[in-house]
Formats: sequence, C-alpha cells, structure tokens
Amino acid sequence: MNYRFKDKNDRSETLLTLTVYSIKVEKGDKHVVVPFASISHVKMGRENGYYYLLLSGEGFTPLRIPSRAFNGQARVDQGRAYSTFVRVLHYHLREKSKAQYAIGMNMNQSIFAAFIFLVSGLASFFIAREGYINIEPFIAGILAAFGITSLFIFLNKGHLPRPYSPDFIPEHLLPSESNQAAGLEKNQLII
Repeated sequence: MNYRFKDKNDRSETLLTLTVYSIKVEKGDKHVVVPFASISHVKMGRENGYYYLLLSGEGFTPLRIPSRAFNGQARVDQGRAYSTFVRVLHYHLREKSKAQYAIGMNMNQSIFAAFIFLVSGLASFFIAREGYINIEPFIAGILAAFGITSLFIFLNKGHLPRPYSPDFIPEHLLPSESNQAAGLEKNQLII
C-alpha cells in the first residue's frame, strides 16, 4: 500500500510504501526503510484542521504523516487515503511492533504550559519577597505553580496524552468523511 504527501515547505513529495515488515520512505533521491520492529512510539493528533500520525523509534528520524498535501499553492485533503493508510499501518504494527500508542497535546503546547508554570512561580516568589503578600516567597512560588498546573489540567483534561490500543483507533483523530463513506462503526478496525 502507498501513501503520498507533500508538506508546504518541502520541495519533493514523500512516498510511503507499506511492505510486510517495514515502511519504505522515499523523498526525492533519499530512500529509508523503517522496520516495524524499530518503531517504539505512535502518536495521533489533530492540528490546524488536519490530522497527523507521528512515528518515532530507533534508527530513524521521527516521521510525521499528515492527512493533507500541498499541490503547488493549494491544500489538498487526502482524508480517505490517510484513514486507510493509518488503519493498515496499525494492523501491521499491532503484530510486528511493541510500540506505545498515544493521543494528546503537541509538544508546543507542553512547552508553553511549562513556561507559564515557571513564570507564575517566579512572579509569586518575587511578589512575596518584596512583601506584597505576607507569606514565605518559596511557598508562594510553589502554591502559584501548583494552582496554575491544576487549572491547566482541569481545562485540558480531554487533551492530555492518553494511551490507546492499535485495535481501537481513536475515531476522532481520523477524517470523518472516510468513516461515514465506508459505513464504519465507532472503534471498528477495517483492513
């Protein structure tokens, strides 16, 4: 099975070919074969209106597979082909890899959240140190960071990283048109 995509910033198209025991990645004149056994992490997500799958592991750079492609200047939605590729890939990985599967927030959101926690803790520390509040500066910093962390978790509880099984691919992270067109039920794995 093949899946093609071209990112906005890429000069050449990427061709992914699933074989019995590996994924062959061709981009321009570069060819890499990634054995399923070397894939240790699979992450599904949605960002800016498109879906993606991120594969990482030993011996290869992380591979981000989007549900869209760019044809010149226009964005092309490949929802049906992407959904099929993701389902077939999961079918192979569940038997030939010991990968961990997760859904959740992207790294930029995590870095931003950590930055906010740090700034709120430091701000509280300096406010307490200057005497604007009658509490030990260290305790004020810890309390502020804890409060901001609790608020962040409460507001993002549906988006925090969660594991999933390759037998039950999260339907909300697959383009829905292909699911409706194929008549799939929720969490049904079709190969």
